[in-house]
Amino acid sequence: MKTAVIAITLISTACLAQTYVTNYVKADPSFRIVDSKLYNIQRSVLWEDFKGECLNVLTNGVVLQKFEVKKVYKTEKSTANDLQSIGAYRSSIPPTRHLISETKTMGQKFIVRNYPTQSAATGQVLEGKALRVGTMEYRGATLELWDFGTPNIVPVVTKAK
Repeated sequence: MKTAVIAITLISTACLAQTYVTNYVKADPSFRIVDSKLYNIQRSVLWEDFKGECLNVLTNGVVLQKFEVKKVYKTEKSTANDLQSIGAYRSSIPPTRHLISETKTMGQKFIVRNYPTQSAATGQVLEGKALRVGTMEYRGATLELWDFGTPNIVPVVTKAK
């Protein structure tokens, strides 16, 4: 009887001592975390598109400046080719456009926190989606502060075999 109790105790202990393995997986890029809250940036109306020229790369983000490019075109009336001139084709020819000038107007400066700085360089045009979180002092000026968010890392727990 004593041996049966010891055998049952050993079997039950072996069943309880199972090993689990935890792996961490990066979730879909449309899920980002800002201030400990999880957002789906494709569905949330709080997230807005941004585009700007990089002025400075910070330790945890970038300073950007919005810009607008105005292009001036000259249009010329297109001439008909030989077959169109004799009436072979009746379609009208659209006028051709030539770029005459391009002016870049710089706009508001803003900061994007948590932007992947390894892919940012001064002078580069950066764009993406971010969430406005407040303002921040930068070189004596108060700039809008946007958060790019951090990736959602999900733990996946499985039983070891």
